[in-house]
Formats: sequence, C-alpha cells, structure tokens
Amino acid sequence: MFDLPMKTYQSYIKPASTHLYVNVESNHPPTIIKRIPQSIETRLSNISSNGELFKSAAPGYQEALHDAGHEVNLTYKPRNHPGTAPKKRRKRNITWFNPPFVETARIRDQACERQWLKSGLHVHRELYNAQRRTVNGLLTEAKTEHYSNLVQNCGTDQRKLFGVVNNLLSRERQLDAPDSECMQSLCDNFGNFFREKIDKIQTAFSDVDSNCAADQNTATGRIGESHYTLNSFHVISESDVRDLVMKAKSKSCSLDPIPVGLLKVSIDPLLPIITNILNVSLTTGVVPARFKCAQVRPVLKERSLDKNNYENYRPISNLPFLAKLLEKAVSIQVQTYLSDHQLCISMFD
Repeated sequence: MFDLPMKTYQSYIKPASTHLYVNVESNHPPTIIKRIPQSIETRLSNISSNGELFKSAAPGYQEALHDAGHEVNLTYKPRNHPGTAPKKRRKRNITWFNPPFVETARIRDQACERQWLKSGLHVHRELYNAQRRTVNGLLTEAKTEHYSNLVQNCGTDQRKLFGVVNNLLSRERQLDAPDSECMQSLCDNFGNFFREKIDKIQTAFSDVDSNCAADQNTATGRIGESHYTLNSFHVISESDVRDLVMKAKSKSCSLDPIPVGLLKVSIDPLLPIITNILNVSLTTGVVPARFKCAQVRPVLKERSLDKNNYENYRPISNLPFLAKLLEKAVSIQVQTYLSDHQLCISMFD
C-alpha cells in the first residue's frame, strides 16, 4: 500500500483475512520449512519503506508463524542490509558431472518436487522420493567412476595419489613456520640454522677422512692392483642433451628463466646453447655460480612436531633446471665409469 503524500509504502492486509503457514510438523522437506520464516521476513522488509512500518505490520505475521510452530522473531532488514545481500554462488569445477543423462534425471526430479508441493498428495511425495534416490544414485556412480580413474592414472606416483586424496577430502595445505615478527627475520633465522648444520656436517666429514686415510691401502688392495682414475668428463652430443631434457620432469624453479614445459616445446633453437653450456662445464670442471644457487624451502618433518623448534625442519632445495641437467650428465658418466671398471662390486665384498 502506497502513501503518496508521505512517500512511504507498507504491506496491505485484506479485511477479515488471516495468515496461514505450513506447520513445522508437516511432511514437507525440511529445507522448505526452514525457508518459510526467512522468506516472510525478507518479503515484509522489502514492502516496508522503514522500520516503523515494518513493526506495525509484523505482529500479524509473527503470530501466524508461532501458531505454525516457527519459533522466530521477525526483524527489519532493508534491501541494502549486509545480511540481505544476495550470496554469490561459488563456481565449482565439477569434473565428475555427466550430462546430459544426469541433467535429464535432475530435471525430472525438480518436476516431481514441484508437483508434490503443489498437490501435497502422498503419492506425489513417493514419486519425488523415488526420483530423488535415482538422481543420488547416478551422482554417486559418476563420482565413483571419476575418482577411481584418477587413482588408477596415478599409478605408482605417490605424490599424485596424495594430491588426489587431499583434493577429495578438501584438505588445504597449511604453511608451517615458526612464530616471527617479520618474514625477513624468519628467513635469516632459517638461513643461520641451516648454515650451522652444514658446518657440523663438514666437520664430521673431516674426522672421517682422517680415519679413512689409514685404510687407504686396504681399500686399494680390494679394488685391485691396477689403479683407475677418472681425470675428466667427455663432452656430450646434442642428441644426448635432448634425451636428458625430454626425460626430465616438467618441474620448474623460480630461478629458471622460462618454465620447463616451455623449454621442452622450444628445445630445437635452444638445444645448441644448452649443449655448449653443459660441455664447457664438463671440460673445465667448473660449475657455474648460478647453478649453485637454490630455492630452499623449510619443511616440517612431522605435523605433530613443534613448529617453533628449528631442529624439526629439513631444507628442501629446488635447483635450476640446467643445474639438474648437469648433475644428471655427470651422474651418467660416473656410473658408466664405475660399471666399466667393476668398481661398484668391491663396495659389497
């Protein structure tokens, strides 16, 4: 009802009319019953120009709701109220959904629901429940088939398998880090801790070297009379470098100039440059300084450990892709040398 002189509007109730709402004890779906007070509150707020007019019209609606068993108190919420703002539907990438078969069954389910709500007959409710069970069964079957295929495609890759499981259980990866005032001090503390740890390891190696010097003659006798030495590494061809690049995992580091996936696609023009870089390092015996830089990420050893204790962290180093290629090239030549001279066998005698 509009009041043009006052520029207001409010709800209008016909004379001798009463409000009747669905009782909470009825056989309607719980979601429908739950939305009844919310719908009335929203509707009454939208047709009331201010809170005073809302309060004057609310008692009749409030009494009818209490008679139907709804224990709620109506409050005025204008259109621009934060609580009445329309919710943005989250876009979900439902990869297991299987249209159009499931979509057709869902449309029939909605039609059965509308028919039951319109008639209120028991037979229509049974038809709706049967169609609801059909739709749920189809969705469950689609989910099962989809995630079963994902698990099978993981094969023996445990990392992919855990990723699928975490995605299925909606587990979010939490950042475990000690408490610190700023990120700079946290990085400095981790850097100092790992540096001290490396110094301790180097000291332990120096003690081992002194003990091994006494057993050098014994070790030489076990290997054999002839002495084999690996004085230098030989250069590798472009085909060998291509095989190393294409067989490597497509994992990039923030220190890489381009992603590894893009490097594999553009391998032809870059192959001579990469081969030259690796061969210069192999022939000179010098590792480029950039290859010695790594992105270090501290990882908590176990979730149950104290995150404020630096002893409970292990450093995970992510090297540039070319540094990994150089390591692989050296590893292949060293393994070939040990195998050709049967030097690996003596370690297990």
